[in-house]
Amino acid sequence: MRACLALALAVSVIGPSAAAQIMTPSEAAVRYEEAQHQGDLQARFKERLADAKTAYDHGDFARARELFQDPADQGVPIAQYSLALMSEKGQGGPKDEHAAANWLTKAAGGGFPPAEFSLGAAYLAGRGVPRDDKEAVRWLRAAADAGVPQAQYDLGVLYEAGRGVPKDEKAAAEWYQKAAAGGVK
Repeated sequence: MRACLALALAVSVIGPSAAAQIMTPSEAAVRYEEAQHQGDLQARFKERLADAKTAYDHGDFARARELFQDPADQGVPIAQYSLALMSEKGQGGPKDEHAAANWLTKAAGGGFPPAEFSLGAAYLAGRGVPRDDKEAVRWLRAAADAGVPQAQYDLGVLYEAGRGVPKDEKAAAEWYQKAAAGGVK
């Protein structure tokens, strides 16, 4: 858990993947403005996020949660994701799977691949959200398209089993190959 949060905190706001669909010029302009806004937010809260990471690494979860709150409320996906993980584990406050899912939804909606993967996993397990294989596929595909190897593997499993998508062994094999190329064994 700590390693996952530390890794996530080290990552800056991740933009849309290269595999994103072709956009119209107006859609591209909107995406650019959104990315600029996220970058501005990230820069504005850089010191606060660093302090939150330090507090977390030292086991001061209540302080870390407090420091993540304002950036999360302002729409910084890494802060939202961090609060989701802490809420899920009950670090610095009560364990609350519904709050975790709420923060994951916000971070995933901001295009943050680790949150997209975690939200997909939450829908698969019914953790904080109703179990829903189609929603799981939606979020896992977003993370997989952004290059998250475990999401690629999980999509392979879903295609192989026909859960949330029509059963498709060819698609399953393709996702498994991508996951293996990314290091999943």
